[in-house]
Amino acid sequence: MKKLLLLISVFIFTFSNAQQQDTISHSIAGKIHFEFNYSLSKIIDKDSSENFEDTEIEIKENEILVLDLYDDCKCAKHLKFNKVRSITGIYRDGSLDIFTYESGNDVVYFNGSDLEKVIISKPLIDNYKLQDIVQCVSGDCENGLGTYIWLEEGWDFINNKEQLYTYQYVGEWKDGNKHGYGIQTNLTYPLDRYLGQWENNQKNGFGTDVFLNVEIMKVTDEYIGQFKDGDIYGQGTWIRKEMRIMHEGEMIVRPAEIETGFWLDWKTLSKKQK
Repeated sequence: MKKLLLLISVFIFTFSNAQQQDTISHSIAGKIHFEFNYSLSKIIDKDSSENFEDTEIEIKENEILVLDLYDDCKCAKHLKFNKVRSITGIYRDGSLDIFTYESGNDVVYFNGSDLEKVIISKPLIDNYKLQDIVQCVSGDCENGLGTYIWLEEGWDFINNKEQLYTYQYVGEWKDGNKHGYGIQTNLTYPLDRYLGQWENNQKNGFGTDVFLNVEIMKVTDEYIGQFKDGDIYGQGTWIRKEMRIMHEGEMIVRPAEIETGFWLDWKTLSKKQK
């Protein structure tokens, strides 16, 4: 906690005179939620649930949230955390987004003029049991807005074998299916995600698919456009970012490119732009 108090003090000194908003300060450490008095730099509330749960923090319009993710605390040292936390931000216009942070020792800030609530995911334990992870972790995953986490088999291109990946969906549900607007994220590789419309558990309508190249751990491709029954179908734009890969001692460069057109079977009658 000394780390947090020091960071808060520094932040007060450098930031308080420049902003008109109030500041609230919270720390999430393992399954313990601390609330701080910002001006006095002291703990005013502490909540430790019996089970690991998501933590919700509401932010008023005139507030800035200082959030310390501190899964390296002594209170959590006996558990083998996967020290990455996803945070769902719910905006005042009803939209939402997912942010991913290292939770070993990160301090992040959220502005209440944009966000009315943040939901900090419960920490994942590396040796979790299947039944502990496959569940609706918050909200209404039947008919409403909810967060669901599950495991899914996929191919590990680095180690050339099948492995279990952890996925999270945050968004709208209908009759137990993903339906409406939602964000699906591969929590194993959080930059790999889809944001957009769903219908009966399939990508349908307008959305954005972000593709992560796990060999270089960078986003190399992005598709923005129409989907039908889980595939890209209709008008859309494919963005290929410049990619540099060392192969057998030789640097291979794929130039950046933008391709717009009507897509079918992952091909398009396109107009390419550099």
